[in-house]
Parts: sequence; structure tokens; C-alpha cells
Amino acid sequence: MPLRKLQDLEVAQKTVLTRVDFNVAWDEQGNITETYRIKAAWPTIDYLVGQGAKVVLLSHLSGKNGFGQGGPRSLETIAKKASEIFGREIKFCPQVKGAEAKKCVEEAGWGEIIMLENLRTESGEEKGDRGFAEQLAELGDVYVNDAFGTCHRAHASMVLLPQLLPSAAGLLIQKEIRWLEEILEKVADLTVVLGGAKISTKIKFINKFLNEAEAVIIGGALANNLLKFKGLAVGASLVEKGLGLGDLEGLDLANPKLHLPVDAVAARDIQGNGRVVKAVGNIDGDEIILDIGPETREIFSKIIANAKGLVWNGPMGFFENDDFFAGTKTVAEAIVANKGFSVAGGGETVLCLDRLGLLGKFNYVSTGGGAMMDFLSGDSLPGLQALGYGGLAG
Repeated sequence: MPLRKLQDLEVAQKTVLTRVDFNVAWDEQGNITETYRIKAAWPTIDYLVGQGAKVVLLSHLSGKNGFGQGGPRSLETIAKKASEIFGREIKFCPQVKGAEAKKCVEEAGWGEIIMLENLRTESGEEKGDRGFAEQLAELGDVYVNDAFGTCHRAHASMVLLPQLLPSAAGLLIQKEIRWLEEILEKVADLTVVLGGAKISTKIKFINKFLNEAEAVIIGGALANNLLKFKGLAVGASLVEKGLGLGDLEGLDLANPKLHLPVDAVAARDIQGNGRVVKAVGNIDGDEIILDIGPETREIFSKIIANAKGLVWNGPMGFFENDDFFAGTKTVAEAIVANKGFSVAGGGETVLCLDRLGLLGKFNYVSTGGGAMMDFLSGDSLPGLQALGYGGLAG
């Protein structure tokens, strides 16, 4: 069954529950530091407004109030920021369900936009609770999903709402699928660059591209797990908790397509005290690997320069500190200089590209990190399945 598309859905004079992904980055002072996902949702919202629909935005937002304390963060700040970006008022409702949410929706006019509170203030969202989905469904006539970055999650708003209301994929999801399908069609010509921290969710992806792509480059904390598995000393560097050696045994670390760091920038803490450059394997017990070293940067840049196409997900180090941003900066600039087919994705990757002013230099920047990786691994994404998507042949 093919993907159901927004263009085929009757939305005029309808209340449209529109799932977006406004889970954007914040700093410790509470400032929104990156708005790419918000901007990416505008074509669908604009289309719905233009059709005379009443648009009810649903989103989650990770983290806690007080920037580390309390309950889930409120979307009120996001609503204000989105209003500024879109040049359209977005009325914020401090509830997700119930009488107050219904009143907010009912009082809005056709062509207006309302944003409900953070879906994750309700436990039923992440639990995939049908009762919670039914309460959401009471607020609208139809449902549109444009939150690609959450499509790998079987949450209530992603997989149950499409069962309860006429539903379709928004313009962003359609665009994401087109680009990611193109990557899969070009996989034999691709070089993949991976960073970040958590490797357990990327093992299937790494194996697929080691078998099918030209090369796989791995840096960042992701590489620490593999270096440790190879018996090299990584000191007090970040490695994934609960990850056993058996979890990595399926990876062919001797594959010549796999490229790991040969040197690293390390320090005794993330503030950079005791900063040194060392060969991997020579990291002292109290030292933390925080970036790829200069020799590694040179090696990775040469591989990238010769690539026919590139996919990038994840920074090469602790990019939050400028002292450890060089590896990520080098990789990003090398990909842009390549001039070939290039796609990037993931929240931290987008944040780095925005910081470097390079977002517009890639052929495509996906709004999904985990969702992009799962899609390219060949996994079925629950949020897309709920919209009828059956893969390349579907």
C-alpha cells in the first residue's frame, strides 16, 4: 500500500491535528540554539492554512524544565519562537487533552494555528496508550504527520492517531522519503561518516554500509567503543554503558572499508585541563578522548575528498567546547569541499552545521537522526507504516 499523502486529503474547513517535530536544541540559559526542524515544518503548515484548515500542532520536547530539573519542558517558548519564524501567530494551549484543550481548539478560527502543550507531559504518549490517542483524536477531524524525526518511535501520536482519523504524510515526510530512497539507490557509491555516542543503535547500520558502501568513517565517542573492543586503552573516555563485547562481535573491525581514529585530543576533563594529543591506545587512565587528532583529521579528509557521495551523522568530538570542535569542523568542511552528493542528519549534526554556516551547502539535511539511520538500515519505521508506507517497493 503506498504512502498516503497530504495532497490527497480533504482538509478545507477541517480541524487538522498536525504532528510536527519541534524538539530543538536549547542552551543552559534556556535559549533555543537551533531552529532547523521548526523551519522545515512550515511548508505543510502553510499548505493547511492556505486550504482554510484549523491547524493544531502536536509535538514533544525532550529535557526538563529548569534545564535539568522538574517535569518535561513546556512548548510555550517554542510556540513564541515559531510565531517569529513563520510571521504568523501561534496560539499556545497549556494542555494536551481535556476540556481546556477542546476550548482552545474550538475558539480558534479557520486558517489559525494552535500549539498544544508537550505531548510528553502525558505518560500515554511514550507508552503508546490507545486511551490517550482517543483523547487526542477528539480534538480534530483529520491527522497529518510531518514529524519524520520521531517516525522510528511507536508512540501514541505517531501510530495510533492514524488509525483513529483520516490520515496522511505531510510535505516534509514526503521529501525525507524521496531523499533517503535516493541514498539507498546510490549506496554502492557512498562513504558514511559517523560520530556521536551511542553505538548499540547503529550496529545494524554500520554492518549494512560496511558490506555495501565504499567506506565507513567512525569518530567521536562512537569510536571509543570500537577502540576499546580492539583492546586499545581509552582511559576514562565515554563508552556506552551496558554494552558488552558480545554486542560488537558481529562487526568486522578488520574490514578495510572501516576507518577509525589513529590519534586523539584528550584531557582530564571536558573543560580541557591537561589537554594533549596522543596516539589512540596511549590514553592514560584519567584522560578522556574529546576529539579526533590532527593525523586522523588528515586521513579522514583524504577519504572524504575521494568519495563519490557522502552521508554524515554525528560530531567527531565534544563539540560544545571550542577546544574540541576542530575534528567536526574539518569533517564538515571536507564534505562541503567534495562537491559530490551529500546528506547529513541528526540534531547534533544540524547544530554543528548551523554553527559553521554550512546547512545550505549539503544536498539535503534530514530532520531525523535515529529515524534516518533506521530508514537507511532497512528497518520499518512505525510512524511511516501507519501512513501506508511499505518501503521502496511500497
